[in-house]
Amino acid sequence: MLVHALLFLSVIPAVTSEFFSPGAGPRLIWKTGEVQEVRYKTSFVTYTIALWQQNPGQGSAKLGPIIFQTTNGPNAKLTWLVQTYGMDLDSSNVFFLWLFEGDSSAQGNQSAPGQFSSAYFNITTVNQFRVRRHKHKQRL
Repeated sequence: MLVHALLFLSVIPAVTSEFFSPGAGPRLIWKTGEVQEVRYKTSFVTYTIALWQQNPGQGSAKLGPIIFQTTNGPNAKLTWLVQTYGMDLDSSNVFFLWLFEGDSSAQGNQSAPGQFSSAYFNITTVNQFRVRRHKHKQRL
């Protein structure tokens, strides 16, 4: 019984970090220029959060810029002005956030122990959103 209790307690730290927004559920669509609140939970003190662009056709992702960095964490949220930082929406509009413990040099190190990512979300421009909505209305 003691062994089971110790195994259970050893798993708890693995679930103490997670993103709530963007989180599980329907994939969010964020428009460039909007201000979004990114909510998460972590016990890390020093960490970075970067924007990554998913490339579904190649099964890979491209590291974008670090959108948040702290040495005084943990924090629970950040306010982000949605933008693509020059990443091409025509190649993919699917993105996610990836939090890595440590300084910026740890970002993207998939063997690092302190890391977790958000759910996927889509980024679109205001014009792309209008065109898609207009096309949808035409089909109805």
